[in-house]
Amino acid sequence: MWRLCRPFYIALLFATLPLEFFSIHVRMRKRIMGVETEYGAALRFFTGMFSHGNPSEDILRHFERERAGEFLALLPFNTADLCFWFGTNGAKLYKDGEHMEYSSPECRTARDVALYDKVGDAILAHIVNSYERAEHFRKRFQKNTRAYVTKNNSDFMRETGDPGRDVHMFGSHENYLAETRFFDFTGNNLSSVLLFRHRIAPFLASRVILHGAGGMVYQPITGWTYALSQRALAIERMVGCGTTGDRPLIPLTLRDCSQLGGGVGRFHLICGDSNMSPWSVYLRFGATHLVLRALEELKVSTTIPDLVDPLRAFKQFALDPGLCERAEITHGISYTALEIQALYLEIVSRLTMSEEERAVFEYWQSVVSRLRQDPEELSGELDWVIKLYALKASMKKRRYTFRDERARMFDLLYSYVGESGIYSRLEKGGVVKKFFEAGEVERAMHASPKNTRAHLRAFFLRNLYERRKGHDDPFRLLPWDFDWSWLVGDLAIADPFACDPDRIRRYFKKLK
Repeated sequence: MWRLCRPFYIALLFATLPLEFFSIHVRMRKRIMGVETEYGAALRFFTGMFSHGNPSEDILRHFERERAGEFLALLPFNTADLCFWFGTNGAKLYKDGEHMEYSSPECRTARDVALYDKVGDAILAHIVNSYERAEHFRKRFQKNTRAYVTKNNSDFMRETGDPGRDVHMFGSHENYLAETRFFDFTGNNLSSVLLFRHRIAPFLASRVILHGAGGMVYQPITGWTYALSQRALAIERMVGCGTTGDRPLIPLTLRDCSQLGGGVGRFHLICGDSNMSPWSVYLRFGATHLVLRALEELKVSTTIPDLVDPLRAFKQFALDPGLCERAEITHGISYTALEIQALYLEIVSRLTMSEEERAVFEYWQSVVSRLRQDPEELSGELDWVIKLYALKASMKKRRYTFRDERARMFDLLYSYVGESGIYSRLEKGGVVKKFFEAGEVERAMHASPKNTRAHLRAFFLRNLYERRKGHDDPFRLLPWDFDWSWLVGDLAIADPFACDPDRIRRYFKKLK
């Protein structure tokens, strides 16, 4: 029995995120990165009204019945069902609470993160398209009912004085391999921990001008306005461990650090936006990686301004599309978000960079420069700028204002993952600057990153599927629950950079 079940246990060790069991010798310039994206879902009836219920579970049940084999998925994961591991690319799709969530495979570069983030959108669009055509859907709902799955950061459709608590938020969580010394309070390391927080906080607070998804927010005094980031309004603490409540700007500890060894762990950020534009994703991950490298490798304690209130600055910057707001530092001077980003660019310029890192750095420089001159120059690249100028064009053409409900509907439909989504139409119309080569996203739906253990995971799942595809249910390998402590075996992959499948080939040869 153990011989039959062992592959299942081993497969689960290849966890997409979190990233466990890292080696102390990993160079941070080869950092592992990944993104977790939560998707909102609703049904829109022929009357134009949206359903109160969430169809996420029904959509995933359909995927389980009809589409899972297309992605060579395995389930269940732990004690919960509706969790799919993709043997095609090593990613994962699952139900988390009331919403659907997609975790990218481990990636080595910001470009790969942008690519596999977009793959997640494509997979969800693929599933929803199939769901709407299914007989189950047609029998259950009236004609012209549509399923909307969006990558919006919130359901900002109503007036509220406390958006952080009264509005449903959908996160985009970032993960980076980082050094534990910045989070270790033991011994004489307290000063290093506190210094890291002070050095990273201004970057995260001002970074919103790069990753902001844009959108409508309601403020009791000003009413409906356009902001760079809705997600920023849900961040409630400077430092903390929460993800669904008391959300922090900076994590208190590395995620799952009790299981990690070798001086590195998972730096888990929840303050960023869900982006439709791969340019925004690329810049968000690429710039953050470079800043982490600078803090890990350079002495920068005297060159970064110490913000009086980073959390307040974050929200100030997020509510200011004019990019004029200034945040105070401890010496009474104030900085705009652009000025803070320019300081980090100067610091990062001291690093020895790879060709890929240099490309990120130069693009980051270009973006900051163009935002300073005229944000409209980024109206084909960064989400908050794309959405703002497309919304202004719509308001001018149809004669409505930010106060009109149509502005909120535009905001929501911008991030609809289907072909009729506003971002998708802008991309097809050439308004959005192309990031990927033709067919690149479609190919990545069926190919894993070749330079991380996601490649081994996908290879393992494909081989396992081939061995079991004659069974009545080739995906459901175990009918009972199991415990993580059972995860043992000669295929336990400790190194997230491991990508040679020879040991997996040898394992399956032994089973023949």
